[in-house]
Amino acid sequence: MPLVSPPPSARKASRGEEKGGGVDPEPRVVCVCVLRIQTAILKNSPMQILVLDSCPRKAVRRFRSRKLPGKLLVEAMQLLGKALREHGYTDAELYNAHSASHPCCIWVTSGKDAFKWTLAHARELHTVFDLYVRKRCAKCSGYTGTPHGSLKALEFLERLVARGGLPSTMPDSVDASEFYATVEAIRARQGNAAIKKAGAVIRAAEGLPTGCSSMALAIDAEHQSTCIRTGAIGGVDGVESYRSYHELKVPVVIPGDCPWMDGDDAAVPTHVCACVKRKRKSAPVLVCDHL
Repeated sequence: MPLVSPPPSARKASRGEEKGGGVDPEPRVVCVCVLRIQTAILKNSPMQILVLDSCPRKAVRRFRSRKLPGKLLVEAMQLLGKALREHGYTDAELYNAHSASHPCCIWVTSGKDAFKWTLAHARELHTVFDLYVRKRCAKCSGYTGTPHGSLKALEFLERLVARGGLPSTMPDSVDASEFYATVEAIRARQGNAAIKKAGAVIRAAEGLPTGCSSMALAIDAEHQSTCIRTGAIGGVDGVESYRSYHELKVPVVIPGDCPWMDGDDAAVPTHVCACVKRKRKSAPVLVCDHL
């Protein structure tokens, strides 16, 4: 079936007839090939944990872009799911990450302290997304958009942790020396181009996630010289380095774009939109036969 859409004149005519209660709108052609590619890109997007504060929840409130909560929630679920898969779990609810050798993935996999910090971070990412990013009605401010697609997996992981279901093969805490040595060994096996792009493995000694003795400071070579910050005792400060990196990437906060930075969660409506709207007829969807 060719991928075609009706000309503008036909679309306008269809809309006009629809308003008058006449004929059904013309079919839309949706290519499942494109939908599959989009899904693959979303599930396998580059991984990152922006530790902008030692507290997993406060770290989210420092995000300077509206695009980040939803995107990084997916990435957090990838990391958490991959961590459990590396320890033998096969539950269908678990996301998967494209690389088990990424520093963030190694960190989350290496200890329950890192896993739980990332899980608490993911919960706050969802809270911010749900309150401030999810689509709302312009008239009543009620929800019109659906909940984030990662919610089911997030709730599964929270139930797992609550009943003490983390793998016995996962240490209680990440061994900092072992973690950094593992990342350096993997980096050394990479090609010259990859090493040049990734830069040196940074060992953070200060500004670490609460309850952790290490962190994955995933700042590439291009930004290491300008973003790495030293703490009070002379070691690399992870939180300050990430803040510098984030501010470099997002130098300007658009007014009203990040209401979670100083907003009152209790004042944000949480009802679903109940406005009476005139429903338009849904156009039938035709699936392509490429595959």
